[in-house]
Amino acid sequence: MFLYDCRTRIEKALQVEWSQLDLNSRLIHLESAQTKNSEAHNLAISSELYDLLNQTEPKSGKVFDGTNLRKEWMMVCAQCGLGTLTEVEDRPYDPIYLGADLARFASECGPQFHTGWEF
Repeated sequence: MFLYDCRTRIEKALQVEWSQLDLNSRLIHLESAQTKNSEAHNLAISSELYDLLNQTEPKSGKVFDGTNLRKEWMMVCAQCGLGTLTEVEDRPYDPIYLGADLARFASECGPQFHTGWEF
């Protein structure tokens, strides 16, 4: 959801620490070292993401866990018709994926891309 809401890359999401979140203001502060253009900035947290983050415990260390994130993304895209998964006989745990790259899709759509979620 963070990748979708904030149009960000997986690498950036995996760097976010709980100390960078201000749940009261519904913002995530990204340091300059965490951004592609080396400029610090804040990202708004949607209502849906806020609810998920607010329920998460403990609130220390890294916010997002990258375990199987790539596989989950591929499965969701395939289920939505945005990509295809092809099972490989010798590697059932690692299918071939052809499909949508959310960060690229969202950045190309720019401001007209609207999730329908309120910030």
